[in-house]
Amino acid sequence: ASEVHVPAGSCLMAPRMNPRYREAETNAKISLTILGDSNVQRNYDPKALLPINKREVKVTALKTTNQKFLDENVGKIPQGTNVVLFSCFANILCDKVRAVKKAKTVRDVLAETLDEFANQIANFCDMNQDKMVIMTIPLERYRPKWFTDVYRTIVKQYRETFRSLSCHNLRLMPAFSEELQMNDQVHLIPPQGKIYINFLVTESRKIYACEG
Repeated sequence: ASEVHVPAGSCLMAPRMNPRYREAETNAKISLTILGDSNVQRNYDPKALLPINKREVKVTALKTTNQKFLDENVGKIPQGTNVVLFSCFANILCDKVRAVKKAKTVRDVLAETLDEFANQIANFCDMNQDKMVIMTIPLERYRPKWFTDVYRTIVKQYRETFRSLSCHNLRLMPAFSEELQMNDQVHLIPPQGKIYINFLVTESRKIYACEG
């Protein structure tokens, strides 16, 4: 991946993942805002949250299916939010690849898009140091084909990029490990979609409980 440029004066210490957080007590009271891609938007339903997630977490989901929505939504985080979850990179990357000239390779576009995205997240972290910021690992999708072809590269560079950012309030969520079930090769089928949403909320709750 190309070098990520972090704004001067932003985020002083590199984040370090607490290896024990997955076993942490899960009684955190959090107000979670999810900036979510199409898989979040299609599947988020407050009624489908696990009882502990309903009880312990106030969730707001903002439709963030492209760069325009991301630019708008970073300024629309509800007051009182103490955890912000970004789950929107896959859609943004796909849009960028569709829009570029054929002279550029997918890997070139990935590097450029990831740098731009990471800089935006670093700025957000710097301006919202009272909030924990969590990044999800993009889900694989089987259409377009290039996404599957470079998926391992996407995940590797995504992890490396966000682990390298010097933002004390930034955390990286583990990947969703279930075998994906998709009817259209992009979106999770509804039953698994509900599982995925609860995974995002539960993992956010665990991270905050241990490190918040």
